[in-house]
This record gives sequence, C-alpha cells and structure tokens, in this order.
Amino acid sequence: MKINAKMEPDNRSDRSLEKNSSYDYNLEGIRGLAALSVASFHVLFLKNFLDPTYHPNIYFGYLQAGRSAVLLFFVLSGYVIGLTTTKEFSIQQLRNYISRRSIRILPIYVIAICLALLAEPNEKLSIVLGNYFFYKILINTFLFPYLL
Repeated sequence: MKINAKMEPDNRSDRSLEKNSSYDYNLEGIRGLAALSVASFHVLFLKNFLDPTYHPNIYFGYLQAGRSAVLLFFVLSGYVIGLTTTKEFSIQQLRNYISRRSIRILPIYVIAICLALLAEPNEKLSIVLGNYFFYKILINTFLFPYLL
C-alpha cells in the first residue's frame, strides 16, 4: 500500500453521499433550539441584565439548559462542518476550506471588534490589537503588558 499514492475522487452517484450533502431540517432545528436556549439563558438568568425586577418561575429554570446547549450547539456545528468537507484531503482543499471559513467569519469578527471599540473606547491598544490579530494572549502576556 502506497501512502503517497494519489487517489482519484469517486464520482459514482451514491445515495448516501447525496443524503449527507442535503440540508437536514431536523439537525438545523436542534441547533436552532440550542442557540435559543443559550440566548434565553444569557438574557434571563445572567444578572437579570435587561430587567432587574424579572425573576423567572423556578419551574421555568429547570427547562433552561444554557451550558449544556452550548456544548450541544458546538458538537452539532462540528458535525455540520464535517458534512461539508467530503472531498479527499489535499493542500488545495485545505486552502479552499480556510478561505471559505475566513470569508464567512472574518467580516463579522471585524465588525464585532469595531462595535466593542465603540462601546469601550478607552480600551488598551494591546488588547484591541491582540483580539484583531488573534494574538491576544501572546501580545498581552509577553510583548505589551506594561507598555500600553
């Protein structure tokens, strides 16, 4: 068995491959419920930020699964990402994957950092640069802890 042998992709029309690439409403529904559970946990159960006088019914609190819903959402999201990467590994596939994820995530990330700067304009420059360039721990710990 050759390890470096190039393998041609299997172009057969297999029903299982078609099923994996289709949109799964049940899976997305569970992800949506997990996301809603996390959002309601943040709004209703963390310091009563929106309405300090609101105290949810104790029975409603038993329905909240905020921390577990975060884990469920991440596991299902990882599974969905795994469904999108069905082709054989290659450097070109890796580049395509990274570019697709970057196009999807980075604009929202930059907008979030800009909104955070608007909310907290006096933040240290080292923290902002650390978040922007994904070097937060490196910059804050080793390079600029006392300079900025």
